[in-house]
Amino acid sequence: MVEQTSSAGFYEYNKKYKKYYDSFPERDEMEKRYAAVFDLRKCVGCHACAVACKSENTVPLGVFRAWVRVVEKGVYPNVQKKFNPRICNHCDNPPCVPVCPVKATYKREDGVVLIDYDKCIGCGYCIQACPYDARFFNPIRNTADKCTFCDHRIEKGLEPACMSTCIGHARYFGDLNDPTSEVSKLVGTEDIEVIKSEFGTEPMLFYIGLDKDTVGHLKARSALELWENVRKLESRRSPAELAEARAFTEKTHKERLKNIAEGHPVAEQAIKIEQVITEGTTESLSGGD
Repeated sequence: MVEQTSSAGFYEYNKKYKKYYDSFPERDEMEKRYAAVFDLRKCVGCHACAVACKSENTVPLGVFRAWVRVVEKGVYPNVQKKFNPRICNHCDNPPCVPVCPVKATYKREDGVVLIDYDKCIGCGYCIQACPYDARFFNPIRNTADKCTFCDHRIEKGLEPACMSTCIGHARYFGDLNDPTSEVSKLVGTEDIEVIKSEFGTEPMLFYIGLDKDTVGHLKARSALELWENVRKLESRRSPAELAEARAFTEKTHKERLKNIAEGHPVAEQAIKIEQVITEGTTESLSGGD
C-alpha cells in the first residue's frame, strides 16, 4: 500500500494540475490521457481487484470502487460464468462533473476524474448523473466516492492497485497518448468496446471480449436524455438548501470526531471496520461471540 493521508494534504499534488468543471479539453490538447483496458479473455473472476482496491483506498464495508459483475449463462449442464469487472470509466465527457453544485467533482488535465472531499456536501447529484453506477455515498466521509485510478499511486509512477494485483494480467493502465504504452497498443490493435457508447460519455475504460449480457440493466438512454437529466438535477436545490446541506455535512463530521474522542461505541465500530480494511484485522466486529 502506498502511504496516503485522508486530509486535504493528500491532494496537495493535485494543485499542479489544471481542473475542468463544465467544458473539457480536446484529446489532441492533452499531454497525457490516462485510460484502462480490461481483457476479459483473461479475467477469472477472482475479485482480487476489488479486495486490493478496498485495502489500498480504505473503502468502507458494503460499498465498492472496483467490483466484478458475474453472470451465469446457459442451461445445465452447459453453463458458463461470465465476468464484467467495473470501475469508474473516467469519461472524456463525464456527466458527473458539471452537475456538482459546489465544484467538488472535476476532471484533471490528464483525464482523471476526481472528487475534492473537502468541498463535497454529499448531495448525491453526481451519483444520480453517473450512468454506470460507478459512484456511491461513503458513510464514513459523508461524501460521494468512486474510483480515482489510484491517483496517489500514478503520481509516484505506479499502476492503480487493482491493475498490479490482477492474477490473470487482464487489466492494463497507461497513457493513450503514448504510442509505446500497453493500453495504446491494445486499443490500436484489438477489437475493443466500451459500455453503452450511445450515452455519449466517451468512456476511457475499454474492454476486449465484452459479453453484452454482463453489462446489466443500465438504462439505454441517449446522450441528449442524459444531459437533460443533469440539467434537471442542477436546478433542484436553491443556494439556501445547498448551504444547509453543507452545514449538515460539517456537523456530522464534527460529531464523528467528537464520538471518536469520547470512545463512543458506534465510532469504535467504524474504526474497527476501517482497521479490517486497511490492516486485515480479524477481530470480531460485533464485539461478541
